[in-house]
Amino acid sequence: MEPFAEHLYRRLAEGLLVSECPRLEEAYVLSLYVDFDDGPQRMKLWLYYNTPWQLRRAISQGEQPDEARWYFALWEPEFITAVGLSEQECDRMADTESHRLLARWLARRGLYRAPEELDALLADPGRYDAWESAARQSLLDLVIHVARRLHDTGIILCRFGRTIPLLVHQWEYDQWCLEATRKVNPPGLITEFERWWWLEWSCG
Repeated sequence: MEPFAEHLYRRLAEGLLVSECPRLEEAYVLSLYVDFDDGPQRMKLWLYYNTPWQLRRAISQGEQPDEARWYFALWEPEFITAVGLSEQECDRMADTESHRLLARWLARRGLYRAPEELDALLADPGRYDAWESAARQSLLDLVIHVARRLHDTGIILCRFGRTIPLLVHQWEYDQWCLEATRKVNPPGLITEFERWWWLEWSCG
């Protein structure tokens, strides 16, 4: 596996194995949120989870049961681990190595842009959108492979003593989310999530 992909996997796997988040042992679902808020060259990954305790709490506060069960914004507020954060974002999880490896990974695919090049692209929305879309799609494909490894290598099973679903998504649970989550999880593990997705997101 390439250095950047290996870095993502190791950060996620080690973070999951050593985490002491509240009620983590009770988790019934994990979420890998792919964050492009600062652009593809500063992609971040956030690993979240939810528990029956938090599910009951959200429902008691008026949230719909299925949405509280599956939508990560309603889950346990503390994230398990993250990749690609700066010191300003989270000193204890600062990950400057990710930025260096990501730049090299993009450069090998002809997708790296220096700061001055990005400034020029921003002045031409059409060119910027084309570059951003290509870089984002390449990274999303990579994330699927990295996330799948968490199941394939037994990391999730080791942490929880059982296999639980791992959702993969951006802010919205779009079509890519459904397809990626299917690829990441063993067959039959996300049946309930798929049913909810078709009811809530398929027309979005």
